[in-house]
Parts: sequence; structure tokens; C-alpha cells
Amino acid sequence: ERSVHSVFQKPSPPFITLIQSSPEDIKMHKPVTAVCLISGFNPDKLKNGTFSTNSELTVPAREWSIGAVYTCQVSHEPTHTIIANNITKFSGRSHDNS
Repeated sequence: ERSVHSVFQKPSPPFITLIQSSPEDIKMHKPVTAVCLISGFNPDKLKNGTFSTNSELTVPAREWSIGAVYTCQVSHEPTHTIIANNITKFSGRSHDNS
């Protein structure tokens, strides 16, 4: 008789990276695309590997230019983690609010 042993990883929370359209597109008043990259996470009782996904938001140039704040919020139940990152015209990069 053979015995099979599985090695399970502990759940791991995601990493979030926010990226935006190029500065050239923004200067030309084209709609701005903000992308929330979510990576490096795994659910409960996964044997091997991690997952990644993304979400895109296209914002009219006029909204971006007035400095509206956009938030990517991710909830990862296996680790009881909620992560929220903001991006604005003024920052041009993400802000971690976890």
C-alpha cells in the first residue's frame, strides 16, 4: 500500500501594484488607464503556486486632471487581509493604505 502525503502552503496575502497611462498620454488629454495588479497570493489549502489577476479602470482626462483619487481595494479572506492602494494625478504612483 502506498501512502500519499500532500504538502500544503499556508495562505499568503496579495501584493498590489498600481500603474497608470504614460505621462505623454496624460499630457495629450487622452483618457487615463489605471491598472491594479494583484499578485503573489494563494487561497487556503493550495499545494503549490500562487495566483495573480488585474483590474483596469479608464478615467476621462478631465476627471484625472482635477486630482480625483482612485482606490484599488483587495480582500483576502484566508489571511483576513484587506489592502487598499490609492492613485492620483498628483502622485503619479500608488499609495499603500494597508
